[in-house]
Amino acid sequence: MLRFAFDMGTNSIGWAVLDLFDTQSPQIRDMGVRIYTDGREAQKGVPLNEARRDARQMRRQRDRKIRRKKAMLHFLVDNKLMPKDRDEQLVVAQLDPYSLRAAALERKLEPFELGRIMMQFSIRRGFKSNRKEANEDKEKEQSSMLEGVQVLKDDLAGRTLGQWLFQQRAGGNTVRFRARIEKTKAVYSFYPSREMYEDEFNRIREKQEDYYKNLGWDNLHRIIFFQRPLKAPERGRCRFYTDEYRAYKA
Repeated sequence: MLRFAFDMGTNSIGWAVLDLFDTQSPQIRDMGVRIYTDGREAQKGVPLNEARRDARQMRRQRDRKIRRKKAMLHFLVDNKLMPKDRDEQLVVAQLDPYSLRAAALERKLEPFELGRIMMQFSIRRGFKSNRKEANEDKEKEQSSMLEGVQVLKDDLAGRTLGQWLFQQRAGGNTVRFRARIEKTKAVYSFYPSREMYEDEFNRIREKQEDYYKNLGWDNLHRIIFFQRPLKAPERGRCRFYTDEYRAYKA
């Protein structure tokens, strides 16, 4: 009887063949090792396909944003919150969304004013982390974003994000969420979260719903904030009971 043994490494497989015909003194028939490329960058230790994966993720995010903008535009036109004519839409796009977001909690907005706000919400809807990235650089960036989120959360003091941004700009301060580089770390002085946008949407809805009762606010919320759930990882088959799945590692 022959027995095969394998030693699985990250970039090599060691193997041996044992002759067990003589159970008293088994012999090694043959042995060796196969070495192959690591599949990771030597310095950083990250997979070689990470750049392709990141580019694919960016394409998907871009395409989903484009589809979200189109869905929002169709919804607004159908509900007469945005003109059908392209040139007229460009005129509405010149309206100041920050002053409108502040005014949305104090007075009735005109249809195109409300549409201008919702169009901006479909483009910018805040940071939401739904998984921990394996890449160290991405973990650092997300950590910096979360720090900026906490700073902004403390500074809101009961105001909506739109009210805060309007007051910031009125004071001559920037309203762009851009990082400054300190040594090798990206630092955000403030950064909005998805929760802040949802809270502002709900407060605008509470004020404006009396004026736009048949708008379909739930559909509007879904267009802006819907996020696809993460795909469940596929389980492999058991090596011994090949008709059964392995248990999850967790």
